[in-house]
Amino acid sequence: MTNSDKDEVRVTTDSVMLSIVGLPSEDWTTFELAAAMQVPEYPVRAAVSWLLVRKVLEVSGTRKGYYWTGRKRKTYQSNTYRLKGQGKVDFNTLNMAFVYGR
Repeated sequence: MTNSDKDEVRVTTDSVMLSIVGLPSEDWTTFELAAAMQVPEYPVRAAVSWLLVRKVLEVSGTRKGYYWTGRKRKTYQSNTYRLKGQGKVDFNTLNMAFVYGR
């Protein structure tokens, strides 16, 4: 991530990958990643799209969100992403296999 002369923020795929490792959850949205990086969401979305094309990331699901327009509540869905091949880890099974020798 670099700042240009015009105070534009340039987000690279490398800076996105470094920031993904520091996230508390394995599934995240581009909004959460941009907030963690303290940059606007749009350049993060562009970098994430390149990582999707390169098959480094995968879509892991969706999250429902809400916003208000006047008195009406509208819903929207956001994709969640994760590193490709990363799934839920079953620590109980791993402990039985490696720690307890069962």
